[in-house]
Amino acid sequence: MTAALYQAADTELAKLQLPLTAPQAYSPASLAKATLAGLGVRPVLDRPPDTSPQLMGWAMSAFYGGRAECHIRKTPVPVRLVDFTSTYP
Repeated sequence: MTAALYQAADTELAKLQLPLTAPQAYSPASLAKATLAGLGVRPVLDRPPDTSPQLMGWAMSAFYGGRAECHIRKTPVPVRLVDFTSTYP
């Protein structure tokens, strides 16, 4: 079963014609990066700098990669307040 799933995923990856092999495809982000590379889009840090490193640092520190999920909807459930500080998956 696992081998069949791998072969199916590898076939789909080959259809995309990306400069990426199956062992390099860790996540959807890997596919996105390979797509951009295939289109000739260079990463921001590989381009001539038009933004000061200080401004780039401010922008990067302002980014918040929050995440929210909802597994149970429209159903009353018991809730308990738990305060976690700086806990990441």
